[in-house]
Amino acid sequence: MFYRLECSKYYIMKIIRLFIYLAFIFVLSVGLPRMMRFFTDQPHGNTFIYYSSVDHAFCSINYDEAKDKVIRKNIVTGKEYSQSQFDSILPLFFYRQLYTEGRMPDSLNSTPITRNLINQKSFQYKYSPEDKNRPSIQLYPLFESVSGRVDLKMPEDLFRIDSKMEFIIPANNKLNKAKSEKYTNILNTLGFKFPAKSISGNPSARKMYDEGYFVTDSNNQIFHIKMVNSKPFIKKLNLPKTIIPAHIATYEPNDRSFYGFLYAKSGEIFKLSTSNYALEKLDIGDFNLEENQFLVYANPLYWIIHKNTQEGKFSYALDLKTNKIIDTNNDVYKVEEKSIMDYVLPFRVAFTKWNTKYFAPQFIFNGLSVFIFNLIFLSLFVVINVFRSKPNSYIELSLVAATGIYGFITCLLFKNKI
Repeated sequence: MFYRLECSKYYIMKIIRLFIYLAFIFVLSVGLPRMMRFFTDQPHGNTFIYYSSVDHAFCSINYDEAKDKVIRKNIVTGKEYSQSQFDSILPLFFYRQLYTEGRMPDSLNSTPITRNLINQKSFQYKYSPEDKNRPSIQLYPLFESVSGRVDLKMPEDLFRIDSKMEFIIPANNKLNKAKSEKYTNILNTLGFKFPAKSISGNPSARKMYDEGYFVTDSNNQIFHIKMVNSKPFIKKLNLPKTIIPAHIATYEPNDRSFYGFLYAKSGEIFKLSTSNYALEKLDIGDFNLEENQFLVYANPLYWIIHKNTQEGKFSYALDLKTNKIIDTNNDVYKVEEKSIMDYVLPFRVAFTKWNTKYFAPQFIFNGLSVFIFNLIFLSLFVVINVFRSKPNSYIELSLVAATGIYGFITCLLFKNKI
């Protein structure tokens, strides 16, 4: 009986020690890659690229480390400009500076330009994968779109769309049954299939006006829902069957020319026009919602569109008169050589990623080439144990062979063998 008890204690201690080893390996797989990246990473400059309405070409601002100065140039001709000259060739971007100096032209490309027109037609929009994947509370305010007031007022209730559309009053946690039934009945009449897949809107009172929400139902149908004069305004969009929405990003520009952007599962991006909900395709190639960034710099004449991918920054100039891409620029990134981390570290653990919703450990493996270094660390571990007159434990050898440098450091630090 005593012998069995001692054996049980022995194996329990082995299990506890193994758990400690694995926990320390996990800690190293989180901390060691970050430490190595801190000492080995090189800074990468971000080139600003904008389409010139004067030169009719893409121009850029970048910092040249070799010359230790900011380079402003025309990308096509390579001509460099001083800061004042560069302001002049990008008048629709640096218009505040030009108006201050009295150098702003009255017209560009035969189009009269006023400060009011620039303010009305200019905006900056950006999409990143975290925008789509960011978790949120599924309760939304539905503003009064025609309140007669300059400022929007937060409503007393919030809505959600599950098996039906419900309006809940947060002050007393009660359901507004009459309002809920009114909206739900209209949605049922229009063929809405509950529950909603996605609800896209701008739930903030800090905006010029409100265009409500674009809701995708279970059949990938899109419905525009807002409140006008305290009454429901609901319309079903007649999309082509070939377009299946993957994400909708609403945007409320000052000129009310469009509702936002529709990202299709096919990789296409469409501008959703306020003219009968027409879809205007942006001809910028395939777009990966989970990996790419999409930026728009708008002015009265052009939309400068940037698609940032792992391969580089791809820029497009969209002429608003013809709604066609008139120029492109590809700033392809240099393929980075593998760093020492890709060979020495068999894997690393990250807790956050821009295309995931929640905080969770993610194991990222570096490939089969790391096993060569794993064998080197295993051989070194055996040699060290021989000099320390310590027998080689099969479990320790297995840990070093499987986890490389992580197991090597762990097994050397802990003297108790398992």
